Amino acid sequence: MGAGEFPGVCVCAVRQRVLRPTAIELRANNLTGGDILTLLQAMKVDLSKTGGTGKCSWSMRSRLRRAMLIFGLLLISGGAVVFFALLPSIKGARKMARETMAKCESAVLEQCASNYYREYHRWPFPQSLDRTVLGRDTVVTSEAEQRTIIAALTGKDTNLNPRLIGVFEPHAKRLSNGCYYDPFGSLYLFSFDTDNDGNCLTPTGVKSNRRVLVWTHLKP
Repeated sequence: MGAGEFPGVCVCAVRQRVLRPTAIELRANNLTGGDILTLLQAMKVDLSKTGGTGKCSWSMRSRLRRAMLIFGLLLISGGAVVFFALLPSIKGARKMARETMAKCESAVLEQCASNYYREYHRWPFPQSLDRTVLGRDTVVTSEAEQRTIIAALTGKDTNLNPRLIGVFEPHAKRLSNGCYYDPFGSLYLFSFDTDNDGNCLTPTGVKSNRRVLVWTHLKP
């Protein structure tokens, strides 16, 4: 056996470490030092960094873990930046959705009040709120007055709705103490054409071309 030979080295064990095909023909029990060096060069293994073993040293593994940790932190930071960049858009979309819902419910309440009028030939409030004799429209802006209207529309007030016809079904989460609120927590307000001129007052005090009008903090 020559001085540069390494007997007892298994060809299969060496081939398991080869990362890509090589032109070196390995023969069992007859690998010289030159063969091993050529093989390692083909594998592109830097012996000075692997400690001569062909394996990653402790320092290399530590650097790899640090690199992975830094990559993870950068990934999390990037996600946070994107989230906060999109946050105003998300809030704006939620506000727009609530405004749309409030306008839709205002239209529903107007239709329900009109259905009540066709059923009873009067508006859903007691005589004490009727401004017909005064030749004025009836504008409901207080919780107590709105509570009376909601009770009439839902069939809870047997005096105003003796047939118990529920022309309106409120959203349970926004019904509080008999009053109905929009998605922003504002009270729905009503205006009725009680002077019988075919128009009712708007929040700005001008006449509209509707007999009943419902709004919240959002102007119709």
